[in-house]
Amino acid sequence: MQPRLPHHLAAYCALRLRFPGPLAAKLLANRAIARKVLNRWFFAGDQPIPDLDSVVEEVIAEARARGSVFADWHGDAVDRRSMRINHLPHLGQIRCPTTVIHGEKDAIVPVASAHETAAAIPGAALRTIAGAGHWPNREKPNEFNALLREFVNAQQ
Repeated sequence: MQPRLPHHLAAYCALRLRFPGPLAAKLLANRAIARKVLNRWFFAGDQPIPDLDSVVEEVIAEARARGSVFADWHGDAVDRRSMRINHLPHLGQIRCPTTVIHGEKDAIVPVASAHETAAAIPGAALRTIAGAGHWPNREKPNEFNALLREFVNAQQ
C-alpha cells in the first residue's frame, strides 16, 4: 500500500534489466547466501527462526521454479517513479472485521504503511509484532498465531 518502495529506482531498474532476478535466483541456490538474505531482508534477526531450514528450502525451490527472485506481478506493479498498483484508495470499501498484522522491524514494507492501511479500513485494528520483520508469521509464529486467534475469537 506504499506509493514507492525503499530504493524504488533500483528495484525498477532490476525488474526492467531482466538479468538481476535470474542472477539472484542462482545465488540463492547457495543455502548460506539464502540464509543471509532472509536474515537481512525478511527477518529482523533478533532471535532464531523456528523453521529457518524449511524456509530456506522453500525460497530456493521457488527461485529455481520461477527462474528469478521476482514474480511476474512485480514488473507490473513497479513503475519508474511510483507503484502502479495502489489499493489504498479502495480500502475504505472493506466492510468486514479486519486486523492488520505487521512486523515492527519490516525492512521491506515500512510499519508506517501498515498504519496507513489500517487507518483506511473502517474499524480495522493494527497489531504489530515486536522484533519481527517482513514475515512475522514465519519469524514469530506463536505471537502471530495468538493475534490471529484473538481476532477470530472476537468475531464469534
